[in-house]
Amino acid sequence: MILITGFEPFNNDAVNPSFEAVKLLKDEINGERIIKLELPVVFYEAADIVIKNILNYDPKAVIMTGVAAGRNFITPEVIAVNIADARIPDNKKNKPPFQKISATSPDGLFSTLPVNEMVENMNDAGLDAQLSYSAGTFVCND
Repeated sequence: MILITGFEPFNNDAVNPSFEAVKLLKDEINGERIIKLELPVVFYEAADIVIKNILNYDPKAVIMTGVAAGRNFITPEVIAVNIADARIPDNKKNKPPFQKISATSPDGLFSTLPVNEMVENMNDAGLDAQLSYSAGTFVCND
């Protein structure tokens, strides 16, 4: 079983392409059941929902998708940083200033996915992809 997440719309957008892409996935890929989960664009709530679903399903892998306005590439993230710093409010009007997400967690968490190989394979398949070295500081990083 693999848990794959995307986000609800935010910032006055009607759709969020991250969850639209997740919805297009088959319910089973290479014999693995795919659990599709739409997350709220709300600091801490999204993370709590992911954690609860990990504990409930015990997936082999978790793949989280998001959108970055203005990017024209698929950009697998190398690291999530332990910082919340919103330039716009989330969907519940939270706008945390530069602050740690968790006082007890490391400063960053590196992806365990083969992100370099993923980018190479996507480019070989004709998709525009490149690494992103940070998930930023908005809800998808949270």
